[in-house]
Formats: sequence, C-alpha cells, structure tokens
Amino acid sequence: MLQISLFGVLLFVLCKQNGLLASATPLEGKGSHPIASHKYPFVVSLRIRVPGDPEGQHFCSGSLITKQHVLTCAHCLDDEPELPGLMVPMRIQVNFQIPASVKGHIMLVEHWITYDQWAKQHGVPLQFSDNDVAVLKLWGHVDYFSPVAMSLIPDDYTGHVRAIGWWYTNQGLTVNGLMAADLKVIPLEKCHTNYRTSTNEILLLRHNILCTKSDDAATSECGDSGSPLLDEYNSVVGVADSFCLGKNRQNRLESIMFNMNLKFYKGFIYHVTHGY
Repeated sequence: MLQISLFGVLLFVLCKQNGLLASATPLEGKGSHPIASHKYPFVVSLRIRVPGDPEGQHFCSGSLITKQHVLTCAHCLDDEPELPGLMVPMRIQVNFQIPASVKGHIMLVEHWITYDQWAKQHGVPLQFSDNDVAVLKLWGHVDYFSPVAMSLIPDDYTGHVRAIGWWYTNQGLTVNGLMAADLKVIPLEKCHTNYRTSTNEILLLRHNILCTKSDDAATSECGDSGSPLLDEYNSVVGVADSFCLGKNRQNRLESIMFNMNLKFYKGFIYHVTHGY
C-alpha cells in the first residue's frame, strides 16, 4: 500500500551546506573526512520538522536517483513505537545540499513505497526477510542538478565503496556537513566469521547484504541509515543500514556495516521510478 501524503511531505532544499548542527564535534579518523562543499548534491537529509527550527532534526539520509525519486531505507519511514505518528507527512522534510547560487524552495512528496509493500502488491515472493529499501516520489521535478546513477557490483568484488551522509558523533549529534568514509567490501563468509567472533552468535547473512569494513576510527561505528554507497564512478551500489557491529571506543580497530545491495532491488526500483 502506498503511503499517500494527503497534506504533502515537505521537500526543503537548502542553499548552504554548513547550516546543519554547528555544535557537533565529529570523531575524526583515517576512515572518514569532511566533504568539499556541494560535491554530492544528490545526497539528501530526511528530517523531522521541529517548531522554531526550519532546518529540522535529521533522522536518515537518502539519494536522488531520478529527477522525481529519492532512495532510502524502509525503516526510516516506520513509526517508532515510543513516538507514534512520527512519520506522518506533515512532520517530515527533506533537505538537499545544492549550489549556493540556487535559492531554496519547498516541494511536495506524492507518496513513498517500501520493497515489501511493492512485492505484496505485485505478488512477488519475498526472497529475503530484511528488505530495507524504499523509494519516495516527489510531486515535482528537481531541475538544479543531475540525480545519481545506479550501478551493480560483481558478486566477488572486494574493493572499496564510499559512504556519504550525516554521520553521528560522540555527543550523539549529527556532524556539521556531509562526511565521507571509504569502506572495504568484504565477502559474506568473512562477515559471518567477524560477527561470530565478536558476539559469540551466528547470524545468517543473505546475499542481499553488502558487507563493509572500516579500518581505524571512522566517524562512527554506524553509518547514517539511508546513506548511498558509491563505487569508483560515483554511482550508487548500495544503501547503508543502521545495523552494524563496531568495537568499543577504547579499542576501535574496525567497524562492520551491513548494507542493502541494490543488485537485488533493481527490478523494484525500475518499476517504481518508471511508473508501472
């Protein structure tokens, strides 16, 4: 079932990149670094609208994949049990980072749909239990910059991807501006082993998971939910989930992140973005 925005989800497009949360102090490390102003304008910040604060409160990231569609995590659009009604349309805004020469304006979101909702509508059997992918459709088109391209990485790929987003700090706040972290893609078997070694538990990882590792102390153990994972050509190949495994801050040698691999959701994304 489509989540229809009867009142409209606000899409607030910002002109400046440095107006997020000035009080945040990021944890710096070799694995992460601030991004040059407006280098990735297709990366968006999903936020709860806060009275008296036009910038809102960041809760997830996403990426513009067409002139009218935003890709993010499905769980970003779920209500929190302790905060019912959190994700109603009138309480969400989406902030873009765009060139300073472009004036900010407000757009509406027509609806959003998760992979599981789409699969149920079209009688597609669920191959995996965790399909944390969703697409939002805007009422209008974004004409100020090009959306990010999407690509698929080979099954045996063990290179690096770059995660882009508003990551969390040691104060539990979001950093002032976008951050990037270069992550190494690791095989699922190694992912299983690392998880079992750290938790003494067995986790069955399906092939829709893109497992990554960050060496040294990156900005945080967890990436920002909904952040795009980019290949060497700056095409999005995955979506960062919030489920991750990191060592404690006194011994932060590595951080394992479990992400959604777009290879298994290309049919869903194509179907939704082409209006079928």
